[in-house]
Amino acid sequence: MCQCVGGCSCTSNSSVLPIGPTGATGATGAAGAAGANGTNGTTLVVGYTNATGVQQPSSAVETSLFLESIPANTILGDGDELEVYIYLEATSGIAATTSTIRLKLGGLTIVTDAIYTTLQTNTLMYKIKITRTALGVQLWTYERKLNSSTTSLSDTILKVSTAMDETIPNDFQVTAQGSGAGAGQFTLYKCTIYKYTA
Repeated sequence: MCQCVGGCSCTSNSSVLPIGPTGATGATGAAGAAGANGTNGTTLVVGYTNATGVQQPSSAVETSLFLESIPANTILGDGDELEVYIYLEATSGIAATTSTIRLKLGGLTIVTDAIYTTLQTNTLMYKIKITRTALGVQLWTYERKLNSSTTSLSDTILKVSTAMDETIPNDFQVTAQGSGAGAGQFTLYKCTIYKYTA
């Protein structure tokens, strides 16, 4: 339709319509349905590797070889668990001796392990699972393997119950203590902690 005022001089047959201002944005619609739960996952909590290693002194002094804090609420639900891998090597001093490895959580000694080492280089590995069974209650299952450079020396499998408060940070620590001057020395090269969500 012609919009001219007065005499019309248009030659176009198209209609010209006025354009008004943009309207207000409409209200947000209702939230959509919740998505499906993801699959159970694995999270690296601590990854420690040292090519040189941390070595205990050749004495009867208890020495910390590894100390790392596990954050609060890491194992939050029943069935959640931590899996710990520890790798050490030991060489004896003047004779075959016994050293003590201690695994600690939250400042408490959970495992005391007397390790007899030969005059050969020994390798020691722990595989530990710490499973939350209820609030403030955990079950440890652990496997320890000790080998010399020529043969397998011993394997140990056991379980331990603990009462860690999972809602606060807890230190996980590995210490070693020899039997005296000239005793064998342990060196820790690796300690990794993984979390598995139930």
